[in-house]
Amino acid sequence: SSYGAAAGGVEQLWSQGAADLGGAAVPVGRVGAQVGYGVAQSDWSVRPYAGVELAGDSPEWRVGTRFGLGSQDVTVEGSGTTGSAALADSNLTIQYSARW
Repeated sequence: SSYGAAAGGVEQLWSQGAADLGGAAVPVGRVGAQVGYGVAQSDWSVRPYAGVELAGDSPEWRVGTRFGLGSQDVTVEGSGTTGSAALADSNLTIQYSARW
């Protein structure tokens, strides 16, 4: 058994403060939104959409369209992040899927 205050533990960590913990990461909030609509017939559909995700200081924008024909879908999406000056990063994604 032991008597007295412990040499370490939670109280010591709290007394050191967050600055002395080796550069602990600061949590960043994230929020996203997407809007879209669709036009469909019995065996095909076209569904354009646009969205934005805000996290930190550079929002990510995306715009695309999903094309459906029977059990097959093709999605074409362009996305990019904006930095402090201009478009910092951009991507073009084409995705194909089939259900069976």
